Amino acid sequence: MSRDIEMKIKVAVCIGGLPRGNYQKNLENIYNIFGKDIGADFYFSYWKEREKPKITIPHKKLYAFNETYCVGEHYAKIDRKYWPRVIRLMDWRDNQLKKLENKQKVGTYQIINHAMFLKSIEEEYDVIIRTRYDCIVSDKFPWKDFIEESYNEKKAIGFMAPGKDYKWQYFHKPYRIPKEKAHDEWLEEDFLVDKRPPIIKDVTRDWHGFLLDHLIIHHKDNFDCNKVLELHKQNLLLGVEFGWWQTLSGGDDHDCVWGGAMVESYFDHAAYWDNFEDCKPYRNFLT
Repeated sequence: MSRDIEMKIKVAVCIGGLPRGNYQKNLENIYNIFGKDIGADFYFSYWKEREKPKITIPHKKLYAFNETYCVGEHYAKIDRKYWPRVIRLMDWRDNQLKKLENKQKVGTYQIINHAMFLKSIEEEYDVIIRTRYDCIVSDKFPWKDFIEESYNEKKAIGFMAPGKDYKWQYFHKPYRIPKEKAHDEWLEEDFLVDKRPPIIKDVTRDWHGFLLDHLIIHHKDNFDCNKVLELHKQNLLLGVEFGWWQTLSGGDDHDCVWGGAMVESYFDHAAYWDNFEDCKPYRNFLT
């Protein structure tokens, strides 16, 4: 990659949450990609009530935020009129709602953390990259192109390599999720599983009302910190991918891309190592 991007677009990388996994190796890898190659500035945060991370790479600042502030209403109690249609679909499909509720209990924390970040950083940036300590990032991905796209089109782009062994090839080769919306008939409880189109499993739930969040690139104007904190105060903030959609997508104008980033827990599948040669070097991250 060329460093000429830093002359045109000022980029900040924000990494927060819990410092789990082999995070120091992950951070060195992320710094080599976005710091050395692109010239981004790095910011970190942790929760005051939790372990303080040992940051060994160059960075601007390490913030300590108050985790107790993030505690809010249980996700499942939020009025469903605020839910994207795709969650209403998941409500009954394959008994997903209970699993969804468990996942969402602390799902807003990362979004509130990002709001705290952007309210605290004093410098002005054009593009923000948000990820987490336990995220492994591909060094073969066209990151410069996505940063420029986010800046030029003023949109958010979410990335995640699917946690399926047969989809491993997307880790280094981006696949843009088609913008296919959930149709009304898919939301009807009498619409049986065997009659649903295949697209619902691999497309709808990964774009419509949903922003992949292992790594997110967004224009500075996409994210309104005050709006996020107000939604939280009113107990209307959704969690994880749905919450990122709620706070970063203006009318489904976001993009989701398979590939480029994956949290460590998704990597822990032996099939990856056996089936794909270019993933073998990443075994080192887990040892």
